[in-house]
Amino acid sequence: MRILERVYEDMRVKGFQGLRADVVMKSMDVTKGALYYHFKNKTLLGYAILEEVIQPEYLKPYLPLLEYEGNPVSFLQSILSGIKLTTEAKDLMLGDPVHNLALEMSPLDEGFRKRLEIMQDSVKDIISDALYRGQVRGFVVERAKPVQIASFFQAMLAGNYGMAKAHLNKRVFDSNLDMLAEYLDEFRVGV
Repeated sequence: MRILERVYEDMRVKGFQGLRADVVMKSMDVTKGALYYHFKNKTLLGYAILEEVIQPEYLKPYLPLLEYEGNPVSFLQSILSGIKLTTEAKDLMLGDPVHNLALEMSPLDEGFRKRLEIMQDSVKDIISDALYRGQVRGFVVERAKPVQIASFFQAMLAGNYGMAKAHLNKRVFDSNLDMLAEYLDEFRVGV
């Protein structure tokens, strides 16, 4: 995994197309042949990075929602608060890795596109299922449309990273997260 993580770091800065795995391997004193023994080509290496490095991190904040019995609106707002606290200037410059790869590789490679779609749909399903359960438990208003809210939540996060990447401004990033949190309050029972 150490090799995949190191290649991912380079890919995050240069994009998949700009990635030079041979240069990364040389800096680690690993031969290019050793890398391509495990991954027959650069595309398969990219798929492995998506599945073994990016996907677990992408899903991690949302997995507790699978068993969460409290108000899912509060949980989603806590995710936004966590993003605000942990996002650094470097993160703003680099943007969201899933969104970046979707923009770069989806039009070029069906394997990337499909893997990214599955990752995004997994998060959308986790959020929408939690919102449905929240409706049943009386936390989320009946008029809420869980699938659309989940999709909008993801789009706002991805777009916010893109906007912050262009502006390199943490205040803009944080302000947009605050607005998304306020939007979620519209679906909380009793507000």
